[in-house]
Amino acid sequence: MKIEIFKFYFESYLHSGAIGFQEEEISFPGSDTLFAAVANAIVELDGEKMLKEFCESNPKFSSAFPFYKEKYFFPNHFAWKDVEKAVKRAKWIEKEIIENGIKESFKITNGFISKERLDEIYEEVEIVKNTKDRIKESTTIY
Repeated sequence: MKIEIFKFYFESYLHSGAIGFQEEEISFPGSDTLFAAVANAIVELDGEKMLKEFCESNPKFSSAFPFYKEKYFFPNHFAWKDVEKAVKRAKWIEKEIIENGIKESFKITNGFISKERLDEIYEEVEIVKNTKDRIKESTTIY
């Protein structure tokens, strides 16, 4: 099986926060979202015939995961024993640590477990938005 890794560099912010008034955990696009985006692009660029050909090739997609330079991270779903709580709470673990196991020291930066200390991986920016009541013309921040 041929495995290809594609890196997405976004020119604008990604929405990952609250929807309405319900808080949501930061997540990355799932495999179904990525497949739909690729399928849509194929139809727009090459038409439905190419989409059918693409689907018949039986492509497989995974969810999107974060990366930092040449380090790839995957969800930290391991059953850790005898490690500090910060390791258990970390959301992401470096691919190389998964492949080789934790044999040497590692660092934890903003929920990312890596072999070396990382700079700030991402920046959270809160964008204030408001709604305007059509009758009273009052505004409310959300």
